[in-house]
Amino acid sequence: MSLSRATLSKYNPLFTSLEPSEKQINNTPKTSDWLAFAFSVMLIDLVYQALKFFLFKSIPVWQSDLIGACVLTISAAVIRWRLLLSQSRLLKCRYAAERDLSRERYILRTILDVLPEGIYVKDLQGRYCVINPRVVKFFKANSESDIIGKTDFDLYPKELADQIVADDQQVVQTRRPLFNREERIPAGEKTRWLLVTKVPLIDSNREVRGVVCMARDITARKFAEEQLQKAKELAEGRGRDLIAANEKLRYEQTERKKVESQR
Repeated sequence: MSLSRATLSKYNPLFTSLEPSEKQINNTPKTSDWLAFAFSVMLIDLVYQALKFFLFKSIPVWQSDLIGACVLTISAAVIRWRLLLSQSRLLKCRYAAERDLSRERYILRTILDVLPEGIYVKDLQGRYCVINPRVVKFFKANSESDIIGKTDFDLYPKELADQIVADDQQVVQTRRPLFNREERIPAGEKTRWLLVTKVPLIDSNREVRGVVCMARDITARKFAEEQLQKAKELAEGRGRDLIAANEKLRYEQTERKKVESQR
């Protein structure tokens, strides 16, 4: 049983399988239509045989054969017309489905291109299948073709790739999303931080086909948090030094008062 668009969107908001609309399904020839068509052909042949037996006994054979040829020609024309009509309906349904699919792909591609986050899809083998320009910029590649088909082991150090693949397998096996996982990405002498969300890509047969990922660059936020933590530690350190100096001053004042009182 196929899933509805709403159900598919619940699992995968960005990627849903294209299902024909109710109008397209109603226009598709059904089994009952073909049975009615076959019954009509049989009925025409039965009427011809009855006419030939009861009415065409006294006419010459050539006339009977001519009438039979006319009946067969009409039957063949009806059959051809019916087949062309069915083929026309199927072509219309196919054209409508392709048009809807093309429109959905265009809308999806537009959304992917304008989103500030990196969006990418990986198959069950960990190969990148779909990426947006943000991902191309992150890897400093020339085009999407430089990334498509590669795995995390081709793009990251092995230790980091093992961690990313483990997260992907967890999403695939449990069929549960993984939200807001922070990933530390070494980039030469610098370090970049990504906030990654992963959801399983489930088709209309409820089978997992891959992983849909969204990554947001939070390097600036992490840098600000680190600076804030350093400033906090520095303030706490200076506060402790100030408290120690204040205690020392009080002690010296107390000792001075004792000395003066003894005089």
